[in-house]
Amino acid sequence: MNIFKSEFVEMFGNPIYNSKNFPTKKVIDVVTMQRGYDLPVQDRDSKGKIPVFGSNGILGNHNLAKMDKGIITGRSGTIGEVYMCETPFWPLNTTLFSNDTHGNNICYLKFLLEFFDLKRFKSGVGVPTLNRNEFHDEQIIDVPLDLQNQFAAFVQKIDKSKFVLQQQLQFIKKYVIMTSWRKICFYTTVAM
Repeated sequence: MNIFKSEFVEMFGNPIYNSKNFPTKKVIDVVTMQRGYDLPVQDRDSKGKIPVFGSNGILGNHNLAKMDKGIITGRSGTIGEVYMCETPFWPLNTTLFSNDTHGNNICYLKFLLEFFDLKRFKSGVGVPTLNRNEFHDEQIIDVPLDLQNQFAAFVQKIDKSKFVLQQQLQFIKKYVIMTSWRKICFYTTVAM
């Protein structure tokens, strides 16, 4: 959603160029990424409640988790999208996931890595790959946790408002359909 990106830039600037002059650290000291785990399709429990993440998002479910929460990005194939999961999940071997957020807010980290443009570090011709060693030593902004939390609260507030609006829209659609249906039934009855 563009409003999130606008707010991120307003608060933190461009993290590649550090346009707001925040202190910097190596990426590995802000968020440590690790390669995901193998889990062949035939070994997955599709009735499980745990999301299984691949390089392009959720691919299914399983009954076991490898992480409690974190951020996930594609390591092989689809590179550049960053996902956040606030519940237990299983990251597949086609992903990199945060195994240490160093106390940083995962919502903030999701947008930070999106703006950091991980695609810059991909290699390979046929199937692009992202090696964490290529970007772990890069410098990235080190934003105080209170500012990270302010940004995350903004995202949460907008998400909550979006959910409420979607619920209201569904109610209105049902009301319009019911009202239209009643009119059709009434006019059909009167016309007969």
